Amino acid sequence: MPGSGSSFYPKSPAALLVDADAVREQAERILADPLFRNSQRYSNLLRFIVDRTLKGQVDDLRERIIGIEVFRRTPDYDSSIDPTVRVAASEVRKRLALYYAEPTRELELRIEVPVRSYVAEFKVPNQGPSGTLVDAGQPGQDVQSIPEQNMLESLRSSRRRLISYVGATVALIALVFVFWGLRTAWSPGSTLDEFWGPVTDGSGSMLICIGSSSGGQSPVQPTTPLPPGPARTGANELPPQRGNVPMTDVNVAVALDTFLRGKAVNTVIRPANAASLSDLRAGPELLIGSFDNEWTVRLGADLHYRFQRESDQGLRWIENSADPGNKDWAVDMGAPQDQRSTDYALISRVLDQTTGQWWVGIGGLTGLGTLAAGQLVIEPKAMATIVPQLPKGWEQKNLQIVLVVKVVQGSSGVPRVISTYSW
Repeated sequence: MPGSGSSFYPKSPAALLVDADAVREQAERILADPLFRNSQRYSNLLRFIVDRTLKGQVDDLRERIIGIEVFRRTPDYDSSIDPTVRVAASEVRKRLALYYAEPTRELELRIEVPVRSYVAEFKVPNQGPSGTLVDAGQPGQDVQSIPEQNMLESLRSSRRRLISYVGATVALIALVFVFWGLRTAWSPGSTLDEFWGPVTDGSGSMLICIGSSSGGQSPVQPTTPLPPGPARTGANELPPQRGNVPMTDVNVAVALDTFLRGKAVNTVIRPANAASLSDLRAGPELLIGSFDNEWTVRLGADLHYRFQRESDQGLRWIENSADPGNKDWAVDMGAPQDQRSTDYALISRVLDQTTGQWWVGIGGLTGLGTLAAGQLVIEPKAMATIVPQLPKGWEQKNLQIVLVVKVVQGSSGVPRVISTYSW
């Protein structure tokens, strides 16, 4: 960051002078809060955004550059199918909003990261009667030299707000018991925890099995057993077979690996054709991909919803065992790629009778469906939106969710639930 005494001038119609040292001090205050202190991932991103914004290096605040500099992606990584930066930035915005939601922080200097931008905005806390930011003076003037009348107005505004808070608190107490049950039931975090709870509770490690081109061979014994304790994983640390795994599956695997490690679950990533049945019996597993993952097809063959296909380059679909002749949820792989406007994906969470372990399957008819489904199961708000469509008592039962995904110019849209089943 710039040296002491430097200042930052936001590029906006109403340019305000914000002291860079004050911004740095506020950034460290935010990073020390548990919202960021407990996550190196989001702390590093916020620190990078603030640093580059203060230096005026806004060209560095692009998705690809952030992916390379902050999240150690390779220079040729495809940001259109790897949502790491977008997901992390969304989480940073959410945590900043939670930080400033505390009434005691309303007079602190604000650091914001606007939606659809990675350039930070810094706002002085004092406000005029209209609610717009007060001009902090001419370049070179210390931002702390605020006119006395503005200070008085700020104090009056604080007193008025305090009175309104008291009245609102009385009304809130009257309503809190009514909404307590709804708040618990609809909490985004609880929905995500309830989905993963049966799989991760008590598990020491989890095998993440990625689709692989096995050439029709049966799964083979791995060259080494699952290692105990923490294991480094990631797209660049896959076993030698990594040249045969789809990159979409790798991206989903890395995102889920990060998510699960945040829940203190040790994970090991392995191609499907390097995993044996004994590996699957050792603990819960996450199966990524559909037809390219032999274990997804094998363990899901007798489920209510399952993957079916005519051939590698023909029609493939998600079959409903109650209506096996229906191929509404299908993609024609023989059609030109730019004519495939819809994909379908299947999320399964099953306690398998053969292995005695829980497994979660995340797969689309194409890689775009897999990406969309993988994003759904790690995003709290997205999971919360599908609660009304889940069967009663789904939390501890076997569960399957069928998704439809719109495809626009080779990118997947937001998935929508079209059918669910539990038993």
